[in-house]
Amino acid sequence: MKTCGNCGKESPKHSCSRCRSVFYCDRECQKQHWKKGHKNFCATVSSVLQEVDSVSRHWRKINASKRMKNTRTSENGNIFYCRKDKSVKMIKKPTGETFYYDGPVGKEALKRILYEDNEEEFFEGKRGEECLKKILFPDKSEQHYSGERKKEFLIKMILPDKRVCYYKGEKEEESLIKVEKPNGNISYYRGEKEEEALIRIERSNGDITYYSGKKNYERIYLTEQDGVKYHFTGSYNKERLVKEEHPFGQVKFFEGKKGEERLTREILPLGQKNYYEGEPGEEVLTRTVFPSGEIYIFEEDEVLYSIIFPNNMIQYFSGKKLKEALRESHFVDGTVAFFQGEVNEEYMTKVKFQDGSTNFYKGGPGEESLCKKTFPSGEIHHYVGSVDEEVLYSVECLK
Repeated sequence: MKTCGNCGKESPKHSCSRCRSVFYCDRECQKQHWKKGHKNFCATVSSVLQEVDSVSRHWRKINASKRMKNTRTSENGNIFYCRKDKSVKMIKKPTGETFYYDGPVGKEALKRILYEDNEEEFFEGKRGEECLKKILFPDKSEQHYSGERKKEFLIKMILPDKRVCYYKGEKEEESLIKVEKPNGNISYYRGEKEEEALIRIERSNGDITYYSGKKNYERIYLTEQDGVKYHFTGSYNKERLVKEEHPFGQVKFFEGKKGEERLTREILPLGQKNYYEGEPGEEVLTRTVFPSGEIYIFEEDEVLYSIIFPNNMIQYFSGKKLKEALRESHFVDGTVAFFQGEVNEEYMTKVKFQDGSTNFYKGGPGEESLCKKTFPSGEIHHYVGSVDEEVLYSVECLK
């Protein structure tokens, strides 16, 4: 669709009679565009077109029976190369550029420009509507374009190191949106031209890193690796890990500055919560809270010290890690039971009641039988018999 070179409206009715490359709505638009810079552009383009037309007219006037060379040099030093049908194939300029054309006589369209430094520009479209499509640079980099004549905008750039950059936006407002690297990594950007900020990197191994912030000050806020999500907080170049989300619901929380983060809390899939203390890399479990309300308290080296139950009963343990044995049970009514034995083989030896009386037991695990009971008054009751069959044997009065 043709547009006015001045105001941009579609379907203009007139064209520049000199260069025939730009179209206008009316005489007024043409005058305004002339002052904006079309004057210099028109002089350059019309000069080349006039020479092309001159060569075309020259060949048409030649008697078909005469044989002539297919080259002609213009007054300004341009060398024209023509095909057998007398259409212009190529123009070499004294400044070193070479213009390549395609099409019948009088309709030759520019297809390529080769510069003295080996830079090449490629065009598509019929004569007067040629659009720039690609530029090849001497360093093997490439630029690809799209859009109408004089409105071509950059859409892709291939760099010498094989990186491929993608752009969006109108002419002279193109902004970078994606970069593909040879190793398979892909970086994504967002923002206006020259203000594009990195927002995401997708690596070939499947890892993804997300960024936020303005250009050159992007900070990491999320990384996905092997199914684990790592959350960060902090300003540019000071990002610190605050949370890890593992598959199946496990979540870890961290505190501390960048490079010195330490684990403080962990939530397991079934709702269990673990709390930690210690320096980075040396964190030890200090407390575990279960959904049922039970709270496990751990001492140094993660040895179980006590269990607090929802009804406020407390059990105390002793021993090595994972081999802790029950030693005391404190009940809400003030009763305290004492135990001995190894883990899973504990047996009760004594029970103190709130009224001051104390029961003493003998026997191994599961076979504890009452053997003596003391009272604050000084009385001592002795019992004999097996479990649940104890009978009073004697009574001592010490007061």
